[in-house]
Amino acid sequence: QESEKRYRDLFENSPIAMLEEDFSYVKHYLDGLKKKGVKDFSHYLNKHPEVVADCLRHVLILDVNRSALRVFRVTDKSEILQNLSIIFPKGNLKSFIDELVNISQGIINFHWETINQTLDGEKIDVDMHWSVAPGYEESLQRVIISSENITDRVKAQADLHASETRYRGLFEDSPISLWEEDFSEVKAYVDGLKKAGIKNFKKYVSEHPDIVFEYAKRVRVLDVNQATVQLYKAASKKDLLTKRDKIFCEESLIGVVDEILHIAEGKYDFEGETVNQTIDGQKIEINLHWTVAPGYEDSLSRVIISIMDITEKKKAEVELRQSEEKYRELFERMESAVAVYQAVEDGNDFEFLDFNSRAEEIEGLKRKQVLGKRVTEVFPGTAEFGILEIFKRVWQTGQAEFYPAAIYKDEKRRETWRENWIYRLPDGKIVAIYTDVTQRQRTEEAIRISEARYRSLVENQIAVISRTDFDGKLTFVNDEFCRVFGRKKEELLGNRIVSSVLPEDQHLVGQAIQKAMKPPYHSQLENRNVTAKGIRWFRWENSTILDSQGNISELQYVGWDITDQKNAQMALQRRDEIMEAVSFTATRLLVAADWRKQAPIILEKLGRAAHVDRVYLLEYPNIHHGISLSEITDNLIEWVAPGVEHRLQDVSLPGLSDFSQAMNRWKTTLTRGEVIVAAPGKIPKNEQSFLDVLGIKGMV
Repeated sequence: QESEKRYRDLFENSPIAMLEEDFSYVKHYLDGLKKKGVKDFSHYLNKHPEVVADCLRHVLILDVNRSALRVFRVTDKSEILQNLSIIFPKGNLKSFIDELVNISQGIINFHWETINQTLDGEKIDVDMHWSVAPGYEESLQRVIISSENITDRVKAQADLHASETRYRGLFEDSPISLWEEDFSEVKAYVDGLKKAGIKNFKKYVSEHPDIVFEYAKRVRVLDVNQATVQLYKAASKKDLLTKRDKIFCEESLIGVVDEILHIAEGKYDFEGETVNQTIDGQKIEINLHWTVAPGYEDSLSRVIISIMDITEKKKAEVELRQSEEKYRELFERMESAVAVYQAVEDGNDFEFLDFNSRAEEIEGLKRKQVLGKRVTEVFPGTAEFGILEIFKRVWQTGQAEFYPAAIYKDEKRRETWRENWIYRLPDGKIVAIYTDVTQRQRTEEAIRISEARYRSLVENQIAVISRTDFDGKLTFVNDEFCRVFGRKKEELLGNRIVSSVLPEDQHLVGQAIQKAMKPPYHSQLENRNVTAKGIRWFRWENSTILDSQGNISELQYVGWDITDQKNAQMALQRRDEIMEAVSFTATRLLVAADWRKQAPIILEKLGRAAHVDRVYLLEYPNIHHGISLSEITDNLIEWVAPGVEHRLQDVSLPGLSDFSQAMNRWKTTLTRGEVIVAAPGKIPKNEQSFLDVLGIKGMV
């Protein structure tokens, strides 16, 4: 009696739902089938569902505990008995057939997972455990069935699987090369060296270069994406992984050493530039970003490496440098300031001997104010500027030196950039040819900052990413997408994309999407989008996601903001055009026997480079006298842009006499070496009336 009471207490108060059932009829029925020769009960029961239904009807529920009432949301035991068809749906017959098969085989303890239902209709995942009570093995009159609610666990597993599937999709379809690697053996190897007393790893690696090979063979590649296969020109993932040693060349060793040093320092995120090569031996310059996946900081057993091919960017940088060098000498010497010095105090200071007019303009000083004075007296910031040391070195060695653009300032002068060439004359005097390049430096600094911003965005993979289904409805957007376009995820997901593409670019986008929907299911384009910050240029990588049957399931779009790069490219292109036009003009005028024959070509070159509508060249017959109307028309050379009308040779043109007066005023101004800038709204009325006839709003 005490044992029975203890059992009942355990049964009633168990936190797991439990049912006490009588399977004696089922046991007797199945034994009868055995005697009739049935051996394959699984086959027999599936062929005779009426037998299964009969057995199910004759299973008697003797008792249920409180947890069962709670799990199935009933008030008492009788309510369970009255609603068995709801709690244990007919759809569970397969599970019951499995029970019958186990009983036919004499198994008295087994479990399975199935789906039950609460009284209010909610389906729940359960783990069922079927066990015969001791002493009832022959009759099965007393069977204990426990039912554990595992709905949360099943849902968590499903969510985990869905998350892993989405991650894998992003990993595989990323346009950037991605590697998933295991560095746990590397970590153990480095930790072992630390325990052995190695502290200065940089020195240790330089003295033991074989550590690089030990490092490489301990890295285990877990996976790579398709972009990686394409980047390294492999036939497949397997082809790449079996030939992985071929992607490393001598230049790669520096990058490997950097990885070792970062790991030794305990860094979990770093990046750098190095050189790899494709499977067929073609060298590529890459930007490598190495980061440890969250939760794996101690073991480094999961590291994500992203690789971007920067070969073309590096090539463009070299070409840009070569382009700058091509015009540098001409640019640096045109209208340059020139100063001549002699050494004093054994080369510790220098005295002005000459000072040209361009130097006067740049410095705001007259020649007589500087001749005979020391450099440090006229320009007290010279020592800090750094050029005094170069003066002394050139004076001592006779080797000419170029002092690149640097900032000069002192208490009297505003901050300016100067660029210097210094060389020694045969008589020992020092000549400095220098240029005020303040505006150029500011422009180049702006370009460098713009390029640095763009490079940072790309290298750190700050991209806007979205996915749509075949109907154009958004299925995924990342945080950067929401930030760039000023929208919330809940506003976007499940809705169609509202086009942010400028109308004139929309046909390009349509063509790119159509291309991405055909093999090889990828396209690229650059276009302008309207963002929360206005119109921006984006480079887009578009790809198609296929399902297991090869049908299009989603379209993925990955974009990078390249506005700063575009602006920088246009600025450099404009500067090169102007420099080429200046060089062309100087060359033609220097070598031409008759400048008038060269004038039309020169004016066209200058006009196109400056993107203006009209360029004029007027020869004054007598610079000291006024110029008449006829002299203007006889001595004027005019170039106009396509679509602009030649007008100044037309003597009947209204207001031409006003223009004659204006030219005489301009002549006086130009003779003083000044530049005329006629901005819109600031031109004298008598001159503006004539310029209006020509449609000219402003001129220089």
